[in-house]
Amino acid sequence: DDLISEVPIHYDDHCRVCHRLGDLLCCETCPAVFHLECVDPPLVNVPSEDWQCVLCKQHKTIGVTDCLPDAERQGLLCRHEHLGFDRHGRKYWFIARRIFVEAENGDVWYYSTSQQFQELLEVLDAREMEAPLVRELLEM
Repeated sequence: DDLISEVPIHYDDHCRVCHRLGDLLCCETCPAVFHLECVDPPLVNVPSEDWQCVLCKQHKTIGVTDCLPDAERQGLLCRHEHLGFDRHGRKYWFIARRIFVEAENGDVWYYSTSQQFQELLEVLDAREMEAPLVRELLEM
């Protein structure tokens, strides 16, 4: 136990399954968070004991401890900044090779193909109202 450092985990802000905000269940061994209804199998109540996500359970090896650097465990090496806003106040993120668009009411859309990306760029105002956002999208 002396060798294991208790470093707080910097948890994600969005559910790993649906990418929405809300009341989220935290994995005890990684930064992943989930809605109760998004885990497999879905849960009705928050577990009373420590809970691990499916990936952590699948990759757990008895007798082996996690050797991630403290900075990575705390999420300090991850980019959690949005790309910008459109004229409707929707926030744009680039996560897991997809562009996520999050409305103020919590609705989320994502774009993952080249064609979808081009269609998105066509509806944004690259000259005025969304010029900074379009620049960020093109620089990715």
